[in-house]
Amino acid sequence: MSDHRLRALFNYSSPRSVAKLTTAGIASGVAATAILTNRDKLSNIRISLNSTLIEAISGAAGEVAQIALVYPLDTVKVRCQAAGLNSRQVLAQLWRSTGGNWPALLSALYAGALPAVPLSVLVGAVHYVSFCTTRRALAKVTKADDEAGSSSSSSSQQSGDTLQPLLEQQQQQQQQQHAHQHVIVTHGVTGTHFMPMEDPAAAAADEAPDDTSLQDSSSSSSSSSARPAAVAAGAVALTAAAAAESEADADARPISHDVGEGSMSLNMACAVITAVITAVVEAPLEQFRHNSQAGNIRGNFVREMWRVLRTSGPRSLYFGFVPYCLESWPYDVSELLVVGAAADARGAPGLAGIKPAVFDMTVGALAGTVAVLVSMPFDVVKTYMQTHGTGMAAEGLRESVGAFWATGSRLVAKGGPGALFVGLAPRLAHQVPGAMVCWLAIESMQRHLKKCAEQQQQQQQQQQQCPA
Repeated sequence: MSDHRLRALFNYSSPRSVAKLTTAGIASGVAATAILTNRDKLSNIRISLNSTLIEAISGAAGEVAQIALVYPLDTVKVRCQAAGLNSRQVLAQLWRSTGGNWPALLSALYAGALPAVPLSVLVGAVHYVSFCTTRRALAKVTKADDEAGSSSSSSSQQSGDTLQPLLEQQQQQQQQQHAHQHVIVTHGVTGTHFMPMEDPAAAAADEAPDDTSLQDSSSSSSSSSARPAAVAAGAVALTAAAAAESEADADARPISHDVGEGSMSLNMACAVITAVITAVVEAPLEQFRHNSQAGNIRGNFVREMWRVLRTSGPRSLYFGFVPYCLESWPYDVSELLVVGAAADARGAPGLAGIKPAVFDMTVGALAGTVAVLVSMPFDVVKTYMQTHGTGMAAEGLRESVGAFWATGSRLVAKGGPGALFVGLAPRLAHQVPGAMVCWLAIESMQRHLKKCAEQQQQQQQQQQQCPA
């Protein structure tokens, strides 16, 4: 806050300042009185930690940690791309413009950081919740398809096992019937004829069996006729028991195992869906934040966002949305593919001895490096368009892509192919440590909150078992 604003705020001769201070004092006193009066009730409040809330808090913590630690490097990267300078030239320019004053230099490097924090909380929460929710839903669908295929194959195998004894019994009956027959040969005018006839003695024996054989036959017949029904009833009972057991396992499953594992295609689908959802939330923030870092917006850029929203409508916040997506989608998809693959490999036996913090930071460094290298040319063109207004008013997908291509072509024509990698060093210096800090904060916060949630689940189960 500048000196004249401080003097205006604490100028007690001003009626507006006196009214502001009085209102703030009354509001603070009322809030403190309410908290002290209800402190016993507030101490008994327990927040239910479910998976979505844990993921939202973890994602927000990662974004805030990244802003707090590596935001100045992002400012240097933005100024490099906006002016076409290297990081040393940008730092020298900032040093001259601030007159060698260290507080002023830090203020320039952290331009837009404070108003970016609450918006980054929203972005981080949406980004990580979208990834985990999509991954969990797609893993459940894939698992359901696999279970349906395995159940159909097992049911067909069970049906074959049921029919096999019946077929064998029918063959035995036919063989016994053929054994009781003999052939009568007759010779006549029309030729020789072979006529199968039932053996009278065998037939009489079959027609008049003793009581024991009759009981065995009746019991065998009844058991053979009841066998399909019994097998079917058993199969239904086993299916119902398996479904009940699956539901019970889902209810009693620890919250730390709620994100499914998937293949490369599943991770790709999750990454694409997450990138699309995140772009809708993050695009307005990044557009105004980059202009604040480049020095085009003085003061709080959120106030400028609100002014543009009131004067031009919500659509004005998404000028340059297509160029932003052309950069953010390759970055987010690459990063989340690495993170998803690392999540699948986390439980591998060869990685059991690695400490979780070391594993998280390694995954973050790898994800940040891959994402930067894949998206660097798109980031240079996008940042140039945002800070210079080039092609930002283009409407429609074709026009926006054409403006993006034309801007990149001009940069290459002016500075060669290397112009598309201007600011690579400060971007790597920003994104790689930033990704390490971000994913370390996300996973650490998630582990802590999931442990608390599992303790809550255990306490609730103990209270249900012992209601007294």
